Amino acid sequence: MISRPIPFYTTETFKKKFFSPENEANKMFVNDYERFLIAKFRDIRKIMKLPITHYRRPITEIVFITRGSITKGCNLSKVTVKSGEIHLWSANQIATVDNFSDDIEGFYCHFDLNYMFQYHPKYKVLEDLDEINKRTFYEGVNLSRSSFKIIYETFKRMNYLFKNELNHALISSYLISILLETKANFNETIIEKKTSRPTYITQRFKDLLFERIISHQSPSYYASLLHISENHLNKTLKVVTGKTTSTWIAEALILEAKVLLSNPENTVGMVAYYLNFQDQSYFTKYFKKHTQFTPSEYQNRLNNTK
Repeated sequence: MISRPIPFYTTETFKKKFFSPENEANKMFVNDYERFLIAKFRDIRKIMKLPITHYRRPITEIVFITRGSITKGCNLSKVTVKSGEIHLWSANQIATVDNFSDDIEGFYCHFDLNYMFQYHPKYKVLEDLDEINKRTFYEGVNLSRSSFKIIYETFKRMNYLFKNELNHALISSYLISILLETKANFNETIIEKKTSRPTYITQRFKDLLFERIISHQSPSYYASLLHISENHLNKTLKVVTGKTTSTWIAEALILEAKVLLSNPENTVGMVAYYLNFQDQSYFTKYFKKHTQFTPSEYQNRLNNTK
């Protein structure tokens, strides 16, 4: 049995793998932290082990930066969130955490969607999250001075409640207020740029691609799911991202292959079979075409660096 390609971490497994020492991590991960967690970046950077390579998590994450910056990846895109900005990552997307600046300050929080649905209408929560996610496709939201102050005080209040009173109904209401305050900072230029039809198609394509790349590797398949022609999809991706549909599919497939090959227990033949290649020889040629290394060479290089 081949190991899972992109690791899927619960908050507990994420904590154990990327935070140390354990006694310090346990001070941060308290109460009902699988459903909701908030922490200060000044504390996180002391115990978080970077970089964190590709992973998936079942929670929605928000970062609010008051000083410095964080660079994080999401579905093959890189986003640097800077001082005065806020950014949201949706659940189950492929993510990385590349680095923090040495002077980073601000807040991180995550929440399970069911946590929010318990206190607020599901359709409204999803509507707000979807709108923010679409409009922050490539960058953080630059907050006005008044919004920055409001959101800063709201995070401080949530942090206090989480550590002391654990009032979930009130915390979830503060989260809603942060989403609404963030939306208030979208001007017409941002709306036009971030929610255009091509941008929406691109985002939906990337979401579908990383959900289904193992079993579906044809451009026509994704075009049909989006109810557009293959040519339309290709032109849209080229305009928005500078890459063709085939390039996106190849990069996603190579990413899955690299993660699988990083586990020495997975043989090249096992990886080729799992990724639905006709045979190991074809997989080897395909991998070398896109990486300059054969799968075996890539695996050996990884083993030699450990």
